[in-house]
Amino acid sequence: MIRVHQVICDADDRSKIREQLLKKLKMPSADLIDFHIHRRSVDARKHEVRFSFTIDAKVHHEKKYLKQKDVIKKPDEKDHFVPKGEHPLNSRHVVVGFGPAGMFAALALCQHGYRPIIIERGASIRQRQKDVDAFWKGGPLDPESNVQFGEGGAGAFSDGKLTCRSKDPLLRKVLEELVQYGADPDILVDAYPHIGTDAFVEIIENMRQAMIEMGATFHFHAKLEDMIVHEDRLKALIVNG
Repeated sequence: MIRVHQVICDADDRSKIREQLLKKLKMPSADLIDFHIHRRSVDARKHEVRFSFTIDAKVHHEKKYLKQKDVIKKPDEKDHFVPKGEHPLNSRHVVVGFGPAGMFAALALCQHGYRPIIIERGASIRQRQKDVDAFWKGGPLDPESNVQFGEGGAGAFSDGKLTCRSKDPLLRKVLEELVQYGADPDILVDAYPHIGTDAFVEIIENMRQAMIEMGATFHFHAKLEDMIVHEDRLKALIVNG
């Protein structure tokens, strides 16, 4: 499969995109087996609104089209989990904080058969909404459940823009997980994906429920204040380290 950048079209219409793709590649219709949109952005320069698409296409005579400008081999963007540890862990993992990093760390553990324990200093997202709303209406600040602390992290009360300049293949996995738990599928193709705060709340709840069904345990209003390493484990770390 090939990836074609800068396919310019005046409408977000599949038949017109196909037409422009064939034109850009100087390709006969018979060579195009199938295609789908990988990325979509809007170009409004020169007072003319047009769409710029990045297209993944399955074609005949692939090597021929790879020689053209703006055409590359479609990269492998799937998440290939590679265990890096050498010793199995028999105890349950603990994930501290349920902001974006904690959410996806816990989800990855669940998906690979673990049953993590998640602790979060703030409230669950629905209770957190009530606490934040009360504060905005002039009520007292709850130091543990507010815009900064609680399920979903500090971004839960943003406008839902997803901004990441990383080229890491895991970025695609994150977007696919968000769609699975309720986000609009358009975030998979939009150059500047946007979820929206209201949708994000439901996504967080759906994700948490899925993790519970996979064996995770959640503790809200819980802090990590100290860590104790078992003596035998400490000795092993010293020997192996």
